[in-house]
Amino acid sequence: MKTNRYILNKSGIYTGAFQKRLPINNYWYRISLAILFLFLQQSLISQQYSFVNYSINQGLPGSGISAVFQDSKGLLWVGTQSGLTNYNGVSWYNFPYKNELSYANISAIFEDKHQNIWVGTKGRGLFMFNGRDTYHFTENNGINSLYIKSICEDEGGILLISALNIPVLQFNNTDNKYWNHVNFELYPGKNKMPINAVNSIFKDRDHNLWFGTDKGILLNDGISYEKFTLYNGLPHNKINKVFEDASNRIWFSTPRGVVCYDFNKFTVYNTSNGLVSNNVNSITQDTEGNLWFGTDKGISIFNGQYFYTITEIQGISNSSITTLFADDSGNIWIGTSFGGLDKYSGRTIENYSTKEGLSSNHIYAVAVDTNNNVFIGTHKGLNLLKLFDQKNYKLSKYTKKSFPSDTINTLYVDTKNRKWIGTPNGIAVLSSNKSHILKSLDTVHVNSIYQEDNNIWVSGNNTLYKISFTDFSTLAIGKIKTFTSGNGLPSGTISAIYKDHNKKIWIAYRKNGLVFYNGKYFKHFLNEPNIKNITSLTGNKDALWVGTESNGIYRLIFNKRSQKPTISNFRVENGLSSNRIKSLVFINQNTCIIGTNKGIDKLIFNKNTDLFNVKRVSEAGTYKLLETTERTNSFYEKGKVYIGSLQGLIVYDPDKENFDINPPKTYIANVQLYFKDIDWLNSEFASGATKWFNLPKKLNLPSSNNHLSFDFIGINLKAQDQVMYQWKLSPIDKEWSPPVKKHSVTFSDLSPGSYTFLVRSFNQDGTTDLEPAYIKFSIQSPIYQSTGFIGSMIVLLAICIFCFLKFRTRKLDRAKRQLEKEVTQRTFQLRKEKEKVENQNKRITQQAHELEVQRDQMLHINEMLESQNRDTTDSINYAKTIQKALLGPTEAIVDIIDKSFAYYEPKDIVSGDFYWFSKHNNIAFIAAIDCTGHGVPGAFMSVIGHSLLNEILLHDYYKTAAEILTLLDEGVVTALNVHKKNNYAKDGMDIALCKIDFEKKTLNFSGAKRPLYFLRKKSLEIDITRGERIGIGEKKINYSQKDFKDHYINICKGDRFYIFSDGYIDQFGGEKNKKFLGNRFRELLLNLKNTPIIDQKKILSDTLEKWKGTNIEQADDILVIGVEF
Repeated sequence: MKTNRYILNKSGIYTGAFQKRLPINNYWYRISLAILFLFLQQSLISQQYSFVNYSINQGLPGSGISAVFQDSKGLLWVGTQSGLTNYNGVSWYNFPYKNELSYANISAIFEDKHQNIWVGTKGRGLFMFNGRDTYHFTENNGINSLYIKSICEDEGGILLISALNIPVLQFNNTDNKYWNHVNFELYPGKNKMPINAVNSIFKDRDHNLWFGTDKGILLNDGISYEKFTLYNGLPHNKINKVFEDASNRIWFSTPRGVVCYDFNKFTVYNTSNGLVSNNVNSITQDTEGNLWFGTDKGISIFNGQYFYTITEIQGISNSSITTLFADDSGNIWIGTSFGGLDKYSGRTIENYSTKEGLSSNHIYAVAVDTNNNVFIGTHKGLNLLKLFDQKNYKLSKYTKKSFPSDTINTLYVDTKNRKWIGTPNGIAVLSSNKSHILKSLDTVHVNSIYQEDNNIWVSGNNTLYKISFTDFSTLAIGKIKTFTSGNGLPSGTISAIYKDHNKKIWIAYRKNGLVFYNGKYFKHFLNEPNIKNITSLTGNKDALWVGTESNGIYRLIFNKRSQKPTISNFRVENGLSSNRIKSLVFINQNTCIIGTNKGIDKLIFNKNTDLFNVKRVSEAGTYKLLETTERTNSFYEKGKVYIGSLQGLIVYDPDKENFDINPPKTYIANVQLYFKDIDWLNSEFASGATKWFNLPKKLNLPSSNNHLSFDFIGINLKAQDQVMYQWKLSPIDKEWSPPVKKHSVTFSDLSPGSYTFLVRSFNQDGTTDLEPAYIKFSIQSPIYQSTGFIGSMIVLLAICIFCFLKFRTRKLDRAKRQLEKEVTQRTFQLRKEKEKVENQNKRITQQAHELEVQRDQMLHINEMLESQNRDTTDSINYAKTIQKALLGPTEAIVDIIDKSFAYYEPKDIVSGDFYWFSKHNNIAFIAAIDCTGHGVPGAFMSVIGHSLLNEILLHDYYKTAAEILTLLDEGVVTALNVHKKNNYAKDGMDIALCKIDFEKKTLNFSGAKRPLYFLRKKSLEIDITRGERIGIGEKKINYSQKDFKDHYINICKGDRFYIFSDGYIDQFGGEKNKKFLGNRFRELLLNLKNTPIIDQKKILSDTLEKWKGTNIEQADDILVIGVEF
């Protein structure tokens, strides 16, 4: 794009491009021209782009860039005329000098499907680097030219290379383990003839191969070849580069411009269309679809209609472009012949400096009026910037005679759209390009200006002024009030003034902290002594925000009932780039843009103004903000943020930011043992090591080497310093660690066992890989826990046992001989005893006959008992039928309320828990009752309770729940004669009773030892309404003293409640055979919040069965009732 600079003089306006004179015939034209000459000098120019430069100082081996490539791991490979390097977003890795790649002239870089990096050079042949070893291929491998031009791989894994003055060569790269014996062969082209003079080989998305030669284009679609030359529409037969854009169009660079082929026709673009030069060396495409053409005279960006030019004037380090590359984060990398490597990360930030016409790069103040005019104050005068579009603007300079001084300390736009200009020699007010100097303050060194209603506050050195006007529209000054240390102000320079929502005036001092003015007096704010060295001050919502020189940002939230604010501090530990805050401005209620000495950050807060996320807007080193500012140097207006810096004006447009959907590529970069690097390839503890990053395979460490450190990295070339990491060591850690920027972690004193270390990374927008990086390892048990040691101990123990048995056998032999003697003596005695035994046997025989008779009698009694047991069981089963008929089916609750369930599981044949439903018109009753005991006694109690409840509601459905419980208690007491003398019956029942009025939409609950769980539709917690601590029918107190209370709850659609007996939560089970308990039961109900109520019955049943297992019996009757409105 041409840059036209307009120069204003007395005879007309001339343009440096064609010097066309504009006539001056009109009187009013002459008057307006004179006014303009008095105030302005202006220029209309194109915008400078923002680039980050990398050269030898940043770690590159040379400044002449010849090739750029990003591999599948995210590493950026850069070939220079002085060697090869790669970049992981943090540091550059240069090959050691003994490796020829450290000083070779690189011409091409490519990665094959096995993650091997192939490097072509000018004069040294071809290299392959597999992450560990480097292999060199020359004439001995069939490459008869050592100048490699291009490298590619076809769909079948065949590696193709083109070199100077020889045909295309191929190598079968599908499976090769013997790199020292590789031999390249001729690639069979059309009619199996070699393809000569190839400058570029390219594979498109459809796997077609394109060969750019000196004699046109050769296309191989896998079946046949097609050739394109001048006769097909090419401007020149020599093809330098081939590129495919996002629309699957193929672009070729030639000595006569670039060519676009859409598979129907060729379209030629050259300097006549706007291309900066016909000599195009490289082509790429950005995320917005613009095509970038690198030439020997700069870069041309093509948006489909127009070309835009970038040269050194727009910010690149050198206009001789050798290569362009777009990485997976959307950055454009620009290789130059002499200026190193430039990175372009998008247009969210624009920079205006002396190159664009500013009077100085040192910006002291910025302000924007309602017409979107940007006023820029410097130590060399005032500048006016008008933005027309993304590419063009008009920059004007006010003359030195317009204001009291050329040094503009501060700028302020009042409610009348007038510009207040503070200088070391007073104040000027600019309105409609007319400057009015306030002579009453011509000796004041003005540092800041602020409007309060129709008053203007002005800060000078150690003094504060309040200007009141009799007519603010005409600036008719009524009174100027001066405040100094005598009024309570500290001495020092005031950096900012702000009026909060409570109408307090806050004065920020450069060194002496905060002072506020309530309309009557000044008071020093001493609640936080670290709030000092203040650089910026603003407000948002009910909070006051303070930027400091060394302590980050402070947020002050004032409670209406208390004068003491809640103070929060945001620092580097919270994600900020630096604690040195230079500017502070909110662009909406929850987003703040801050300028620091390390760049620009975007702070995103949640609705509670808690810091949620920090995004880096500019990289460290891109924009160095004004270090010694004592003035307002940031402004937000109409969607753009304006920030002053040492490099001119920075304009940041948040709307142009793109959400980064590409997650960082996460890798474990190193594993250390006791903080030392280990050669894992030759380590006795590993079976080998990975080629990339030298990570150990099958790492098995002895128990004494249980201290490991892991280094890792998530490669994100867009904002590497904003990458956050989470890790966990399985099985020790169940959850991921909190996100941090730290990219290393150490684990010490690890116990024997098998482990897996996992790590994942997040970019600045929170995007992460679905699969984390991981490495497995194990720690051996100590020798005393090893299998060999245990086996040896077993053998030793066996020997000891054998010796012990041998000794014992000898001892037993001696005892045997002694025993034989004693046996002989005893035999004689036994014979005498025999006769006695025979007599006793006769008596025993007689007693045995008597026992047989008794046995027959017992068998008869047993048969009678079994008969009685069958009769009893039949009676209980019949009682179950009666109880089931009395209670009705559990599904009957659906007749009361559609969305409901009753989970009922008796422990025995009949149950002591029972449910009770009743409905009359718009009133429904639902109760869960737990009678004393279970089985037959409980069943009898359930019949009494059910009958009494039906009887109570026989004629009156309008009783409250508490009244019903009182009547039920009286009935049970009467039925069981509890209060009679010497009657100590312990029978009774616990109950949770709900009365639902569908018309009034209320729930009336009353309980006896049983609670109500209530869950609102949008609530994350269960509300518990507990019943009274007395049971129905208890003898502890008189029923007249019992007080059952009513609880009322308003119900809405989607609300749920649960009532239940104690059988579910008292069930034993789990790994430690403990009760299920109420906390676990409430957590289960919360987890079922989004589950339909009718499906919860089965889930509750399955959960309890899993908890109970197969070896634990049911402890009690179970009843759970759930209802959704």
